Amino acid sequence: MNVHEFRFLLADRSALQELLDATPLENIIDRQSLKGRLRLVEQELESHKGTSHHLVNARLTFGGRPVRDHHSIKADFGLRAAKAFADAIDRVGASLHGPVAAKGPVPHRDKHALVITRMVHGSFGFELEAADPHPFLITDVHPVQQAFTKIRSILEASAELETDDELTEAIIETDDRAREAVRAFLQTVADNEAVCAFEVGGRKVEFRNTEQVRHGQQRLHRNNIQEKEVKLYGRFEGFLPQWMEAEFHLDPNRHADESETVIRPRVDSSVTKDVNINSILKKPVRLDARSWRVGQGKPRYTVTGCQVVQESADGTP
Repeated sequence: MNVHEFRFLLADRSALQELLDATPLENIIDRQSLKGRLRLVEQELESHKGTSHHLVNARLTFGGRPVRDHHSIKADFGLRAAKAFADAIDRVGASLHGPVAAKGPVPHRDKHALVITRMVHGSFGFELEAADPHPFLITDVHPVQQAFTKIRSILEASAELETDDELTEAIIETDDRAREAVRAFLQTVADNEAVCAFEVGGRKVEFRNTEQVRHGQQRLHRNNIQEKEVKLYGRFEGFLPQWMEAEFHLDPNRHADESETVIRPRVDSSVTKDVNINSILKKPVRLDARSWRVGQGKPRYTVTGCQVVQESADGTP
């Protein structure tokens, strides 16, 4: 697949997503058709190889009080906002490689370095690109692209009146340091009575007023988010290696207080290096996992360790 074909698929994905967002929930058949087409496009994007570091770019724009006549921005705000956003990308990207210490140097900083390639007018802002000039395989997503996509999902889920479950889904695999950096960026925007928009991969999230920015900032406050290490007991009923997701039935004797008996955790790639999950389906196992939960939403899990355990006479692991 060449770059032009890859860009066409990205545009097609964006158009299908916009159509899906605009289709009423009651139009079930139309929505299922669009979801099916979108799924095929996403599968094709994942199944082809190609090279180009130029695809790793995004647009960050601002409006509101600091922006004047759509062609200039107050220097103190522009500099602080750009730095806050770069810090957020840095920390979100680092968190995707594993837990980051609460203090000290942020690891993998060189992988998430950004450059400003040009100014964007209309609103006022910047076009951002990965600083690393080396090409990469399209199937091996560039670390900056991963960070761009993750931060867009977090901003998107926090901006709208989404449910706690949707924001929980967005913050999976991030840590407190990463989320605090995103919140600090939004606080910089809100404190200056500004608004912002971020676009990557043909999808754009936009904060339309300062109240919406503050709403997103508040939802990302650490007091609204629970993250912890847990142990889960039960059985795998299925595993999709292409998505790294599983269906796991919790042991009711061990998890009597849980509202759900069936969960669908993600599985860290480190686990599948040591364990063939499809070979231990329906066997009793003990999982090490990280759990995220926003507000009153349902917890979401990522499996970080797995061990088959002996079953007692009464069927309890």
